Amino acid sequence: MADGSPLTKGIICTSDGILSGIPASGTQGVYNLLITIENEEGSVLTTNIDLTIKERYNFTERSDELTSRKNKIWQSLLGGLELPSLEELSQLPITKEDIQYLIERYASFTVWDVFNLEPPSVKQIIELPGQSPHFNIYDCGSCLVSAPKELYSEHRTIEDAVQTARVVAREAVNRDWTVELAGTERV
Repeated sequence: MADGSPLTKGIICTSDGILSGIPASGTQGVYNLLITIENEEGSVLTTNIDLTIKERYNFTERSDELTSRKNKIWQSLLGGLELPSLEELSQLPITKEDIQYLIERYASFTVWDVFNLEPPSVKQIIELPGQSPHFNIYDCGSCLVSAPKELYSEHRTIEDAVQTARVVAREAVNRDWTVELAGTERV
């Protein structure tokens, strides 16, 4: 840090100069970092940057509404009662808990090599350093895909999904792939 203190809890800087980690709870704020870079000729460049850590949302605390909704569906299934209509469910507001639940349960992540116009080939499971034990990573030639090992596991967390996505992205960089970020428009 610019003031000489160590990095905030949960953040590390590797010997290669890579800043990484998951900030610890309660560490939100703006931190001023002093960056020093030296090339092979010994020229040194220093600059300051601000690292902003936002307040962490605690996804493990499920809302009463989500719990109530899930209980209603399970009671209907177990009791042979009529299920809530799909239209009724689709009209409910989407909460952070809903998004968290979907990511924890069903998240997959695909990275394509933009200039490789070949269709995906036969998928092969690969092991990459740092991937979550709850995800498989498949090499499909022109793309890498990560997907949950057990779709209905209660042990997988958002951190597992993010950790594996980072590993897949790092592998694409190591393969010198050209990656383009694309997706649907935000509404």
